[in-house]
Amino acid sequence: MTRLVAITGASGFVGSHVAEAFVEAGWRCRLLMRLGSPPPPVTAETVAGGLGEPGALEHLLAGADAIVHAAGLTASKDPAGFERVNVAGTAAVIHAWQKVAPKARFTLISSMAAREPGISPYAASKRRAEEVLYERPGHWCILRPSAVYGPRDAATLALFRMANAPFQPVVGPEDARVCLVHAEDLAQAIRTVTEHAPARALWEISDARLVGYAWRDMAEQLAQTMGRSPRPVALPPWLVDALGTVAEAAPIARRIIGPLTADKIRELRHTDWSSCAAAQPPAVIWTPRLSLADGFERTVRVLESSRLLRRRRMPIRPQTRSSGATRKAS
Repeated sequence: MTRLVAITGASGFVGSHVAEAFVEAGWRCRLLMRLGSPPPPVTAETVAGGLGEPGALEHLLAGADAIVHAAGLTASKDPAGFERVNVAGTAAVIHAWQKVAPKARFTLISSMAAREPGISPYAASKRRAEEVLYERPGHWCILRPSAVYGPRDAATLALFRMANAPFQPVVGPEDARVCLVHAEDLAQAIRTVTEHAPARALWEISDARLVGYAWRDMAEQLAQTMGRSPRPVALPPWLVDALGTVAEAAPIARRIIGPLTADKIRELRHTDWSSCAAAQPPAVIWTPRLSLADGFERTVRVLESSRLLRRRRMPIRPQTRSSGATRKAS
């Protein structure tokens, strides 16, 4: 019998990739879709509604074998928005789970930012959402992705557009380290963890470079992917702050510099977004497939084919994969 997974946030960046991963693995998907949302990327049953509608949530989760709560707010001028969506919204989904599908496996997509709840209202809301789940019985798992990149993400698109410039801006401190993960790898991690994780697990998700990347390393790899000679230039903190002010005041500027806000800038300046093997899922459940070079190349190809980026004047190198492979638990 085909298993049913209920997914929130499937119209968003991460959630759309999650839906694809489950469908490719043979699951039947039921997706919560807000009015006016773009159509889902897969053939699936849809339930119209939002996190604030108990009836829609109960309809979404009824009969589900697994639940993935990927919906969330990542940027807001009003801190109350994070509380309403990320905390109260998560509590509402959990309540519906306990009411109509208590035997389903529940996976909460949090963020590595939850390690540092004092850094921003977003980070604090992610930690509080986790704490709501800690108190509940049942089979649940919390995943904390590192910085996620890939197609369908406004920040990723802005990064590659900036990488096409004569120089590449370095926005974070020289000593900072940031873990990254491609959206497709993250989606596969979510699927396999949902299927095989033990009850009450909490793991971080990143690519194989657990020590993370320096901002200069990322800028250089972005330039190389775009077929340019790397020319990373460290931006002074006052200029980064000014860019954040511009992005908040003029939404059209986000097309060029991405969804920067004062809160996001504080998160960028944190020096340790690295991970470690003990914090990641066991390799028998999941290991990342894409290196940073391969993930960037894969992303650019999709952006070019979608005409969101101009095609590069360079031979496209053959794509390779890192030695790791996604595996299922036996």
